[in-house]
Amino acid sequence: MTYDLRSLKIPFSSVSDPSFIPALERCPSLVSLCIFSPTSDERSRDVQIENLSRTALPSLTVYEGPHTHVLQFSHRPLERVVLWGFDDRPSVCNPEALVDTLADLAETSTVNSLRSLKTMVVDITNDLLEVFSSFTHLESIIIQSQDSSPRDMPIPHPIKSTIAVTSLYNMMNKISLPPNVKYIKFSTRLGSPRIDLAEQEHEAACFMESFASRHPRIQHMDIDYGIYWTGMYSAVWGRIRENNERSESGVDHITRDNTDNGYSSKSSSRHFVLSTVVSTVHPLPLGKLTFTEHRRTILFAHDTSGILSEDDELHAMGERRFWMLIWTRFRRFFGKPDT
Repeated sequence: MTYDLRSLKIPFSSVSDPSFIPALERCPSLVSLCIFSPTSDERSRDVQIENLSRTALPSLTVYEGPHTHVLQFSHRPLERVVLWGFDDRPSVCNPEALVDTLADLAETSTVNSLRSLKTMVVDITNDLLEVFSSFTHLESIIIQSQDSSPRDMPIPHPIKSTIAVTSLYNMMNKISLPPNVKYIKFSTRLGSPRIDLAEQEHEAACFMESFASRHPRIQHMDIDYGIYWTGMYSAVWGRIRENNERSESGVDHITRDNTDNGYSSKSSSRHFVLSTVVSTVHPLPLGKLTFTEHRRTILFAHDTSGILSEDDELHAMGERRFWMLIWTRFRRFFGKPDT
């Protein structure tokens, strides 16, 4: 029954079952193994599992699961890995522990086969960026960073949100990724002290053009940063020219007053939250940059006039009447006169 099984998805709680490894060894056609991370409600800890036989899983090329167990499955050349950990909260890896795992993985046959790597970390470090260069055939790197305070702090707080995204740009400018990398996507909660959007766009454009000039095979870069309530930003770069076809135009032309840049803006409101999205497109010497700001503002009752749609106004009026009725009944219950 399991001989022809090609894809298997299981919760992490299954790996502690004594029959887990024997069952896997009866799946010679298995190509993809996905071990789901625990949910936030599950207080799971890492567990030890038995070693696979060297002849098990001859077809396996995709592994998704805890980084602490990827070496168990690296006796076959893996092409795609998605790694999570237990180091901060469910699915988040401590970057130092992940670096050690990747360094060990680079000593296996996977060093010459890995094409895609995706992970979620507490924060992005220079050592983590440097270890990627060990995998010479790596084409895609996706990292989501929590940039949160260490778990041993008495009160968790996103302290690193005050650090500028410039720090990430500076780290990436000091390292070289594998020569075959075509796609990178980094998501971070780092912010930006720059209020002027044109300055943020110019900073992103300079970084991405410089990075592309050092990595001629890169085709797409996506840097997302910010926090939901204070502003989220997305810088998406796509290559339109090879390095030897570089145009003469530079990045100094980026400005909000330049109408040739493809400026667009839209606002919407729902449940007393005003959502504003501003997007611009900039042609650059090597690629095209699309920069987007998504900002949310909480509206108070006196702010909603002229902003909310007619349907939203009616909904808001109904909510106010409902809470006024509740408040009136409370006052009567405690013997307070209506005002």
